[in-house]
Formats: sequence, C-alpha cells, structure tokens
Amino acid sequence: MSTVGENQLQRIIRDLHDAVSELSKEHCDTGEPITDDSSSLHKFCYKLEYLLQFDQKERTTFLGSRKDYWDYFCDCLAKIKGANDGIRFVKSIPELKTSLGKGRAFIRYSLVHQRLADTLQQCLMNYKTTCEWYYERSPFLKSHLNTDIINHLYELNEVQFDVASRGHDLDSDWPTFARKTLGSAISPAHAWKPPSRCSSVNSLVGTYSQQGQEFLPGQDFGSSLLGDLGELGELSCSASEDLRIELDQSELKQRELQEKIRQLTSEAADLKGVVKDLQEQLLAQGPNQEKKEDQEVVKTVRECADRLHTTTQGLEALRTSERNLEAKLSIAENRNMELLAKLDGALSEKGQQAANYCDSAWTIQELLTKLKEAEEERIEFKRESEDRARLAEQLAQELKLQEEKLKEMENKLDTCRVSVDKERTTAMQQADELQMTINRLQGALSLKERETGNLRTQLQDMQRALETKDGQLEEHKKRIEEELQHKSVLKEQLNAKETELSTVTQKIRQLENLNQRLTSESQSFQTQGKKLEEYKNQCTSLMEINAKLIQTVKRNEESSKELAQLKSQVEELNRRHVEELLHCREREDALVKERDMEAHVRAEIQTNLTAVREELHVLKTQNSTLALENGEAREALNRANTETAELGVHVCMLTGQNEESQLRWAELSTKLQELQMEAQEEVETLSDSMEALRKDNARLQEQLKQTEGLPEAMQKLQERLEQVEDEAKSVQEIRQREVDTLRSQLSDEAAHHQSQVEGLNDELDALRKRLENEVEKVSSLESKVLELESANSDYSQMIEKKNALICDSETIINQKEEQIKSLRLDLTRAEEELALTQQSCNELGVDLSRSAMEKQAIELKMSAEIDDLYRTKKNLEERLIELIRDKDALWQKSDALEFEQKRRAEEQTDRDVTYCLSCHNHFTWMLRKHSCRFCGRPFCYYCLVNDASVHQGGSNMRCCKDCLNQRSSGHGDLGSPLRSAHSPISSPTRTSTPGFPGALRSPRPDDTAYAIITEEEVNCVHDSDSLYYTAVLPSETQQLSSSDLNSTEDSDELIGSVQDAEICLLKSGEMTLYCAVQCGGRGSVWR
Repeated sequence: MSTVGENQLQRIIRDLHDAVSELSKEHCDTGEPITDDSSSLHKFCYKLEYLLQFDQKERTTFLGSRKDYWDYFCDCLAKIKGANDGIRFVKSIPELKTSLGKGRAFIRYSLVHQRLADTLQQCLMNYKTTCEWYYERSPFLKSHLNTDIINHLYELNEVQFDVASRGHDLDSDWPTFARKTLGSAISPAHAWKPPSRCSSVNSLVGTYSQQGQEFLPGQDFGSSLLGDLGELGELSCSASEDLRIELDQSELKQRELQEKIRQLTSEAADLKGVVKDLQEQLLAQGPNQEKKEDQEVVKTVRECADRLHTTTQGLEALRTSERNLEAKLSIAENRNMELLAKLDGALSEKGQQAANYCDSAWTIQELLTKLKEAEEERIEFKRESEDRARLAEQLAQELKLQEEKLKEMENKLDTCRVSVDKERTTAMQQADELQMTINRLQGALSLKERETGNLRTQLQDMQRALETKDGQLEEHKKRIEEELQHKSVLKEQLNAKETELSTVTQKIRQLENLNQRLTSESQSFQTQGKKLEEYKNQCTSLMEINAKLIQTVKRNEESSKELAQLKSQVEELNRRHVEELLHCREREDALVKERDMEAHVRAEIQTNLTAVREELHVLKTQNSTLALENGEAREALNRANTETAELGVHVCMLTGQNEESQLRWAELSTKLQELQMEAQEEVETLSDSMEALRKDNARLQEQLKQTEGLPEAMQKLQERLEQVEDEAKSVQEIRQREVDTLRSQLSDEAAHHQSQVEGLNDELDALRKRLENEVEKVSSLESKVLELESANSDYSQMIEKKNALICDSETIINQKEEQIKSLRLDLTRAEEELALTQQSCNELGVDLSRSAMEKQAIELKMSAEIDDLYRTKKNLEERLIELIRDKDALWQKSDALEFEQKRRAEEQTDRDVTYCLSCHNHFTWMLRKHSCRFCGRPFCYYCLVNDASVHQGGSNMRCCKDCLNQRSSGHGDLGSPLRSAHSPISSPTRTSTPGFPGALRSPRPDDTAYAIITEEEVNCVHDSDSLYYTAVLPSETQQLSSSDLNSTEDSDELIGSVQDAEICLLKSGEMTLYCAVQCGGRGSVWR
C-alpha cells in the first residue's frame, strides 16, 4: 500500500510540474494574464489541493465541522507580519462559509500577488504545526518532495494571474470560467483589493444584481437531447454485448493455446528422453551400429521438423485470430469515441440551453455509468488480448528455439559425418602402413629362412672341422663371449650414462687381458693362422646372421611396443571420456533442474495471473481489495525477477566452468609440448652417447695397435672392429629412422589428439625397460646359437619355435589393429558427444539470457501500457468533473435568478410597510421599527418579545408569533426543533413553494476505503454530504421558515456537497455505488 501511495504522489507532483510549465508557456505565448478560462490553471489548482489534503489529520471545530488546509494556513501565518494580509482579506469575504472555500480563495489571492511559493515555504518551515496537521505519508513532511513542490511553485512568480476574488462559489468547487459583466470592463467587486472597513453585504448585492443580467432564459430542447441520449445508450449496450461475446471467444482460444503449450512441453520432455536413450545406446553399443543410430537421429529430426511445421501453422492461425480481435477492439474504441463525441455535443447544447436540464442530467448520468462499464469491459478485453499476445509470443519464441535446435542438430550431424570420414581415411592410411610393415616383416622372415638353410649346411660342414678343433674352439668361444659382453655393455650405455662409464672400464680391462693372452699365444697361432682365418670368416658370417635375427626380433618387439602404447593411450582416452561423460551428465542434470525451476516459476506466474483475473471480477463489487491484489501481483513479479537473476548467476557459473575447462586444456597442451621437448632432449643425449662410444672405440683401436705385436692379428681385429662399428652404425641408423618415424607420428597424433602425449611418455619408459629385457634376451640367444653349433637339433627346434612365435605375433598384431580401430571410433564418438553436450550447455545459457531479456521487455511494455491507460482514465475523469461543474453552474445560475427575483420583491414590500404587522401601530421616533430574525417582516418592539433558538442548545433570537408557532409545530412533527417543513412563511404578499422531504430523508450508505484517499478524506466527504443531518439543517430550518430564498440556498449547499464528494472520489480512482445512489436520490429530488 505504501509503495502505491508513493508512486501516486510522485505522479501528482509530476502533473503539477507539467501544469506549472504549461501556465508559464501560456503566459509567455499570449503575453496576457491567466484567467479562470485556462484549463492548465484548473489542473494546477486540483493537483495542489490534492497535495494539501493528502494524509491530513482529521480535526474539527467546537461545533463539529471539519477543519481543512485553510485552518493550517491560519495557524502558521496568523502571527507573521506581511504574510497575514491574505488571511485577513479572505476572512473579510462573507460569502465564503466553509474552510475549503476560504482555502481556495487564499490560494487564488497568493497567485495574484505572486506569493504562493513564499507562503507555502513559511508554513513548511513551522515543522511543529505541520506535524500536528499531517501524518507521516504527507509530502510536506518529506524533505525531497518539499523542495520539489516549492521549486515548481517558484516558477509561478513570473506569471501574472487575473482571477476574480468574488463571484464564484468556492465552497462547492474551483471556478471553471472567468466571470465577467456584459460590458468589457471588469466589475470592481471582483478585483483583488486589500480588506477595508467599508466592505459590507451591500457590495455583494450589487455583484449579484450585475451577474443576474448575464443569464437569460433559453428555448426548450429537452426532447431532442433525450432522443440523442437514448441512441447513445443503445449503442453503448450493443458495444458492451459485442465485447462480452469477444471475451468469451478469447477465453476459449486461450484455453486452446494452453493445451497446445502443454502438448509442446510434453513433446520437449519426450525429446529429452530420446536424447538420453541415444546417449545410453552410444555408450552401450559398439562401432558397428553407427549407421543405425544415424538413421534414428535423422528420423527424430524429421519428426521434430513435422511437429514444428504443425506448431507454426497453429501459431499463424492464432496470429490471425489476434489480428481479428485487435480489429474488433479498434472498432469498439471508435464506437466509444463516437459516444464521447455525441456526449460532448449534447453537453455543449446543454450548456447553451438552460431549460429542461434536470431530465437531461439524469440521462447523462446514466450514460456516464454505461460508458464507465463499457470502458471497464474494454480494459478487461485489452488485458486479455495482451495476455494472449504474450502467450503467442512465448509460443513463437519456443518454436524459434526448436528450429534453432534442429539446425544445430543438423550441423552436428554434418560435422559428425565429416569427422567420421576423416577418421576413416586416417584409419585406412594407418592400416595401409601396417600392411606395408607386415609385408616387410614377411620378406625379412623369408630371408631369414633362407639364411637358416644356409646356416644348416654350413653347420654340418663346421661340425666335421670342430670335432678336431674342440680345444681351440673353447678359447675362441671365450673371446667371442667377451666380445658379445662388450656389445651388451655398449647397448646398455645407450640407455644410461652412468652404466656406460663402468662398462667402458670393464671393456678396457678385458681388452688388456686379451692383448696379454694374444701376445702369449701369438707363437702358437702363427702355425694355425690359416685355419683361424677360415674360422674367423665363418664367425663373421654367423655374427651377421645373428645381427639380422636381432634386427627382426627388435622390429617385432617395437611393433608389440607400439601396440602396447596404443592400448595404454586408448585406455587413458576411455578413462577421460568416461570422466567427461560423467561431468556432462551432471551438467545435464543441473540444466534439467533449472528448466524444472523455470517451469515451476511459469506455473506460479500463471496461477498468479488467474488469481488476479478472479480478483478483478470481485473488484467490480468490492473496491477495497484492489490495492492488496496489486501488491500480490507485484510481489509475484519481484519473485520472478529474483528467480531470473538467480538463473543468470547460474549461467555465469556455467560459463566460468567452461573457461576453467579451456584453461585446463591449454595447460595440458603446454605439458604435451614440454614432454615433446624432453623426448627430443633424450634423443640428443642418445646421439651424444653414441659419439662418446665411437671415441672409446677409436681409443681402443689405438691401444690395440700399440699392444698387438703381429700385424695380421691387428688387421683381423681392425676388421672385426669395423664390422662391429658398421653394425652399430646400422643399428643407429635404424634407430634414428625409427625415432624420425616416431617423431612424425607424435606430431600427427599431437595435432589430432593432444591428450595422448602423456600416455606416450609412459610407454616410452616401458619401451626402454623392454629394450633392456630384449638385450638380455639377445645375449641369451647368442649363447644359445653358440650352443647350437654343438647341437644342430636344438638349433632347428629353436628356429621352429621362433617361426611359431612370429605367426602368433602376426595374429596378435592383426587383432590389436582391429582393437585399435574400434577404440579410435569410440574415441571419436566420445569427442563428438562431448562437443554436443558443450554446445547444448551454451545454447541453454543463451536461452536463459534471452528469456531474461524478454521478461524485462514485457515488463517495460506493461508499465508503458499501464501509464497510457492511467492517462486516459485521468482525461475521462477530468471530462466528467467538467460536466459536473457545468451542471453545478447551471444550478447556481437558476438559483441566483430565483434568489434575485424573490429578494427584490421582499425588499420592495418590506420598505413600503410603515406600521407594525401585528398591532398595526405606525412607527415613530419613539416606536422604532424592528425586523423578525426569521421572516424579516417589520414589527414594533413590543410585538417581538418571543425568542427561539436556531440550533439545539444554541443562542436565542427574537422572532414574531407566527414564526414561533411554526417552530413549535415543526418541533412536534419531527421530534426535533430543526426538522421543519421546507416551505416558506405564509404571508399576505408571498406564495408558498413545496420543499424537498424525499431528498432530505434518504439515508446515505457508508463509503468504502480507497487505495490513496484516506479514511479522513472520506469522512470529510461524508460530513460535507450529510450537512443537512448534522449542522446545516438548523440553519436551513431557520432560513426556510423566513423565506424561499434560504430554501434554494440549502438545496444548493446539498447539491454542492454531493458534487464535492463526486470530485474527491473521481480523483482517487473511480466512482462508487455511493455516488450513484446520491445522484439517484438527487434526481428524484429534482423531479
């Protein structure tokens, strides 16, 4: 409620500022002072009076009459010199009877003398009295509103006003037109002069006599007005019936839209379930079912497209229906505008023609009520059309989202197909490469088989020679073993630098021992040099065969190592994929929860909307619940805003998580680059170690040259060393080639799969270990070859076992290649699913931001439409107020004419009488003439002995016997001294006129509370309306018993009070049943 009041105050202050700017602009344009004809002056006066009466405390006088802002001005300015001139001048005007009228006169005085802002500021500076007169909600107790109001009023100091001080009934309402005489000059009685002691009631008589000449009787146009008004009523009834029918149709269409929305939500839930099922099937099924899944996805996409087509058709139909409804609305508004135009015409004719205005006023009131009902129905229809438009917009947005999702799904399918094709091509290339390697291995195996056959023949020949040379062979075997150990030490030096140093020292020592043995046995070898040369040739051939076998074994082991590496990479990728799938599922669950929350919020908003509609129907009969329902609707909107803000925060959190994942991805790529650099460094270290080994070999050769005595032995050893160096070079070249191939593969795989580098490093370590194991196996194989020289059968069996192992390895390689292909396909699918989930997350974030922006736009549109509706309502209220004022002016004119005629007749008769009407004695200087205080007839002092009281418990006044008898008879009939019949006093010169008992005895229902007008203001309206029952009736009975003049004045006061009540209620919002009842009662009185 407080927020509503504050908004209303700010709006009224803005309107007041607009009125001030309009006044200043009007004065600047015309260059003439502003009169009562200015509509901006009327607006300014009403707004200022509303602010002065807003949240004012209820204070009454000793007699029970309510105090108003005039008394507040008196309390603040009565003791201030210079500021109390206006108060003294207003007090000197006897025609102002109520505090409201005096306050209006004081405002007009301040405007003319350009002192309104100063006087109001002086009043507000007296904070104590303002707190006594106003509650906390008043704008005069708030500093920021105070300053705004005073600043706006200071702008009026540069504007000149020409408004009459008298001649207007300020007790009933503000003047709506300038009162001028028939001539061009303004009456001196209307000028703003300082109060003088010569001002009396005689000046008022002159002004009334001048004003009476303005009003002339018009012709009788009542029948034509009634006919026009009847046609207007029929048009308004037909328009209201059409609007009701359209409302029913719109409700049915709204239900259909809600059903369609439910169907769409169910379809969206089904689609979500389908997506989940597809994900589960992707996880469960293998690579062979990709085509089936693609076909199912295509089918689902087609179904979604069909559904979208149907929904778009439904939306188009709804849009056409909305356009038709808007056209009907425009037609209804045009009808209302025509009705208003006809009303304006009728009222203008009524203003020109004063006869038969009672019946026309009654019909005008009925038309006004019908117009209000039609406007209410039109407003409700607009609201419902707006709701439908919102629903249609929501449906269109949902359709757009679904179309975007379909497009994204199609794009994803295209990307998936492209990636699958690329991966297939890469897999085919890798398969071709593997087949090439297999063919190479098969060729090497065939060569090995041929070599084994040659070896078998050579071994058979050698067995015959070895039987005679067993003793010599044993020594040569020892030397060969030492050389093989030296080779193994060299291979171990490639893996670790520390082991290289120790092995080199051991080799040096072994070579020294060999040199000593050679020197000791050189003599024995001279005789057997030829045989040794043949044996050496045979050993060299055997060493070459062993080297080839070692190379083949190494290749097989390298292929197995590559398979193991790929397996480990696939396992790691599977683990990562599973982890990412888990993260994606968690995100999907969070997004589903968010969607559920949004759906819940929408359901709450829909329930709130239905509740608000029901409350609007109830508000037609109960205006008091309107503020509470508006508060509930605003709270629901605030909740929706807070929930949308929370959703936006959640979207920001999701974006932050995505950024963190991108940062992690960058860190992993940097780590992979570092690992590649480390691998390059290790390769460089291996090359350095090879160079060191070459240097060591050169040193050994030099030592051998120095130690060897025989040149032939040295040549043979050099040949052996050269062979060993050639073999080492070949091994190094092979390894360099393999390293180059590995580098190329690593670069390709790093470009495609950056996440596989960590697994490759682990696999490199495993390969090193396996290489060491394989070196040991090679040494064992060499020992076995030496043993096979003594046992051909064992050697042949070993060859067969190797062939079997090669076959098994080939089968294993084929199986592993197939597994690698399947794992790569799984990896591609997993990566695609991850990309899809990330895209869905981004889309959901975008959808949330769009929904928030759309809600904000809808709220802005609603606020703008509400402001427009409020402005139209205010314009209509101002128009109604003007009509009521015109009606009041007509009443005042007719009453003034009657009053002037009767008063002139009374004055003529009373002045002619020169004797007492009771004793018939002539008046002399001893027997003075006295007038009765009730009827005004002349009597002598002795005939005016009787006394009578005007109020109950009030002071007594002198009266004649006739007035006393009438007082006693009225007291006996009505049970109180105040309720006398409204008839003039029977006199020989006057005729009696009937009173208004029906209007005076009609009870008034209590007024209900309003959203902005307080209970005190409503009580003020009750007091002003019910003056006849409380304080006005005594004066009425006194004056009615005296003359018909006072009876007309009492009826004017009752009508003015009712009009004040109508104006106050129209300012607050709408007319209530109370005003309708009062207007009906007044119509019965007029009839």
